[in-house]
Amino acid sequence: MPAPKPITVKVYGRISYPNIFTPRKTEQPSDPQNYDATFLFDEEAQKMEGFKKLVGAVKTQIDTYFKGKMPEGSWMPIRKGEEKVDNDGNYRDGFGPGIRFVSAKNTLKPVVVGKTKNPLTGKFDPLTDPSDLPGGYYVNAMIDVLPFGHDAESLKFSKGKKGIKLKLGPIQLVKEGPRFDNRKSAEEAFDDINDGGTVDDVDNLLA
Repeated sequence: MPAPKPITVKVYGRISYPNIFTPRKTEQPSDPQNYDATFLFDEEAQKMEGFKKLVGAVKTQIDTYFKGKMPEGSWMPIRKGEEKVDNDGNYRDGFGPGIRFVSAKNTLKPVVVGKTKNPLTGKFDPLTDPSDLPGGYYVNAMIDVLPFGHDAESLKFSKGKKGIKLKLGPIQLVKEGPRFDNRKSAEEAFDDINDGGTVDDVDNLLA
């Protein structure tokens, strides 16, 4: 069977657990390192064209490679927000009823850019620091929808597992949102200090 053709979609959602600037640490040094992120879709985002195309792409790949039925024991790539709870049974930040989410990964580092193009270069300026795009912000993301374990050759690489995987592509910041880690920016944490400020002024800010 020829290599599967990915279906590429652009989705809008809220990013969570981003490992997009440095790869996620692996348990074994020999394991491949992946860049990854989770994307959350609230009810409004689920009405958008991108999410609908994502659902359609998953269904198409299941129909094409698994005869219309998800392989036994595999996860559906689009999951319900109620699944994500902490050890105390509370929903994790951003998750809960009405939310849908997906996780995507790639061994290649994704291109991450800001909102607007640089007028001098005509290109988007890259974002390079984790503080530029923390969990909780809203993004556009390109995702490839692909099958795995769909034939004998693929089964060798997937260690006998079958299903649908989502491959992470470029990411664009759309707007800031409440951070899931509740950290404040310097602008939110501090006031201006006018010229001639004293040590007492700084102490008052830190009090």
